Amino acid sequence: MIAALRRVADTDEELLERTRRGDAVAFAALASRYWHTVHRLVWNMLSDAVAPAQIAEATFLSLLRSGDAFPPGVPFRTSLYRVVLGEAWRRLRSATRIAQGDAWAERSVTREIREGIQRLDVLDRAAFVLREVESLSSEEAGAILGIAPASVRQRTHRATLMMTAFVGRDERVEQGT
Repeated sequence: MIAALRRVADTDEELLERTRRGDAVAFAALASRYWHTVHRLVWNMLSDAVAPAQIAEATFLSLLRSGDAFPPGVPFRTSLYRVVLGEAWRRLRSATRIAQGDAWAERSVTREIREGIQRLDVLDRAAFVLREVESLSSEEAGAILGIAPASVRQRTHRATLMMTAFVGRDERVEQGT
């Protein structure tokens, strides 16, 4: 048992390789290490209470079943984010409309930010969430999204400007100006 616990400190790539060979402890370590990250990423992309757990579960089950989405030589975290964002984008495309919530519900800054994020273009939203929420570098976000780091910075900047406009406009409307 102690030896199994020591192994949890292994790199993601070592854990992935052991998971591919059927090591349940390695799989549990990866799932435990990234469950909240996946959940948070999906929540910020979809703002749906059920989807984060479903997508996290599907992502880790696909890792357990085959691991093909996690190619050798690519950092595990980069592949993980690609799989998660792919599933989130699939759900966004298939959704006919994102629920906006009840109009009478109390507005808060957090809610306004979430609504603003939902108004962004999908790729701008992903760049914004990866850079500003997940605190990834432009290089890592670019690798995940398949775009150049400069494009990530540009999309993040554009999303930040749009978010500022969304929140600022909503504030002026509420003040009656």
